[in-house]
Amino acid sequence: MICKNSKGTVEKRDSMRGGNGTVLIEHLFDALPASCRLFSVITLEKGTSIGEHEHLQEAELFYVLSGAAIYTDNGVPSMLTAGDSTIVRGGKHSVEGVSDEPCRILAVIVND
Repeated sequence: MICKNSKGTVEKRDSMRGGNGTVLIEHLFDALPASCRLFSVITLEKGTSIGEHEHLQEAELFYVLSGAAIYTDNGVPSMLTAGDSTIVRGGKHSVEGVSDEPCRILAVIVND
């Protein structure tokens, strides 16, 4: 399957995982393999966040496409900018947009 310059479903989530503001989620495919729960671009405006949550028996990978965010991995905050990536397995994390430019993150959740 090839999806050229197309988007799947676009979703808005208020207070995602107890975070602030409204997170925009652009699902790149509407149907994914069973081993993959999410393959999307997440957009965080400045001050918008995804609250702390845990991934058990799965891994979540982030790749920052643009903007900047504070990413907290098991209680340790770090600044992320375009080109940075993260992975969390069996731990807790959260993320908050901090730049004037929207922070766009490619997010993938797979079975671990």
